[in-house]
This record gives sequence, structure tokens and C-alpha cells, in this order.
Amino acid sequence: MAQETTWLLQTARLGISMNIIWSLIVIACMDSQSCVKQDIQWFEEKYQCVAMKALHEELPVDGDWKTIDYKCTIVGAKEA
Repeated sequence: MAQETTWLLQTARLGISMNIIWSLIVIACMDSQSCVKQDIQWFEEKYQCVAMKALHEELPVDGDWKTIDYKCTIVGAKEA
């Protein structure tokens, strides 16, 4: 999170205008080796993504998945 904040401050100092798009993704795993990842929806504001994430986490599990995780990420960002 500190890296993201530093980057945003640097772009603000340079006068660069950036639109950040947030993506809600689902990661479903049958086991630790077999997972699939899919975008669900994109948002202009982080709070919108977090709210939709909470709604999806309340849905009943469909299929024989061992784990289902939802994440809000910045579109195009690299994972640490």
C-alpha cells in the first residue's frame, strides 16, 4: 500500500492525471494446484468494488470448488 501511495503522490506532483480502474475478480480453486481467475466487474471507485465484493462473498458456492476468493485490484497492476 505504501508503494501505491508513493506512486500517486509522485504523479500528483508532476501534474499527471490518472484514472484508476478497480476490478473485482474471483479466484476459484479445486485444490492448491488447480485454480481459475476471472474478472467480474470494473469500477471507477475503490469503495464500489469493496461493496460489490461483500455482496459476492454472501452468495452460496456454486460447484465443487474447495475455495472461492474475491479480490479488488487495480486494472493492469502487477501483483506483489
